[in-house]
Amino acid sequence: MNNHKQLQEIPEFYLNQDPQRFNLQVKQRKSLNIVNRWRNQYKNNLKNFQCISKFIKILNPVLMLIVTILLFAYVGLIYYNGQSNQEVYEQFLQNQNQEIIAGIYIEWLSSTCQAPYEPIFNYNFDQQIIGCDCSQTNQQNISVGKECNSFLLKQGCFTFHQRLQQNLTQLNNNGYGTSFIICVKREKNVSLKNNQTYCQQEQRTVCGKDLKYCLPINVNCPITEFGIRSFADIDEQYIDKSINLGNRQFFYFGYNENILPISEVLLIKGDKVCKLNKNIYQQVIQYENKEKFCSYFDPLYKNVYTISEEQFFQSNNLIQYKNELNYFYVNNTQNWTLQTKSYTLISDECQDQDFFNKMLTNEYEAQINSIQFIAFFKPFFYFFQIY
Repeated sequence: MNNHKQLQEIPEFYLNQDPQRFNLQVKQRKSLNIVNRWRNQYKNNLKNFQCISKFIKILNPVLMLIVTILLFAYVGLIYYNGQSNQEVYEQFLQNQNQEIIAGIYIEWLSSTCQAPYEPIFNYNFDQQIIGCDCSQTNQQNISVGKECNSFLLKQGCFTFHQRLQQNLTQLNNNGYGTSFIICVKREKNVSLKNNQTYCQQEQRTVCGKDLKYCLPINVNCPITEFGIRSFADIDEQYIDKSINLGNRQFFYFGYNENILPISEVLLIKGDKVCKLNKNIYQQVIQYENKEKFCSYFDPLYKNVYTISEEQFFQSNNLIQYKNELNYFYVNNTQNWTLQTKSYTLISDECQDQDFFNKMLTNEYEAQINSIQFIAFFKPFFYFFQIY
């Protein structure tokens, strides 16, 4: 049946020819059809390949751009993590290098402490104020934060630049009480960073109960706590040494064997200390509220006193600017806090003498920087190897 159908499809011209020749021509025709089919398929594949090639040429710069963006994002992340690690390391050194507080008292009569005592904080209030004064014109207002534009200058306004700078060392009882200074004496060249060295000496002072630490034989156990609270909130062991500041506020201090000594003291605007911020250890009070720009706070700081901005400025005679300068602003709802942080005690297992000494003398900073350098450029090496 199939053979008959094939014969019907063969032109009558071929039926009159020799059978062998006819079969040969049929085979040749089939081969030619196969070759033509392959040729057409090749042409189609060539066209597809050319389209793909053009698409790759268009896509290649886009891929390069995406890879470059991802690469720089990765490098930025490496750099940020490196900076964070560097700040944590610097803060650890800051904590360890502080000398212990051996004595403390309240100074009422003088604006300075008696040597060898010094103010527990001595910061420089430095505020740059730029504004436009139109108080003598029909507008009768003063704007702070930007200079006068040409229109306001023509109206009789003028631009002013004012710098307010003053040392802030005093507090009060948060109720218009007498100003005072908290004066402390730090034991020179005595710090818990040398704890292991002190403990190896035959004659030494041993402090602490659960967390023991050692000091030279001629040094008493240091102050571990101080603060300002109401009388009812003071621990019984500190009551005998408490000082009445007025406004139901009492200053207390003392040694507690269950607490490590105080290392760092900060006065800040707000009630939280930013963890990753290089400026927190500088002896400058920033007027801006750092809490708006901080994503992680240091939980090891303890708030030992809260005072309103108005009372803090009052105790340091900054409030005079409010009376003399219309543009000096005092936020009556803003609080400032005195914060303390104890030493970080290194465990005995970690206090390998050579390693620990190199950390405390900052000898490992060069190694940290070299590691960050390699981590920073390593992605570029891979990138150029690929391309």
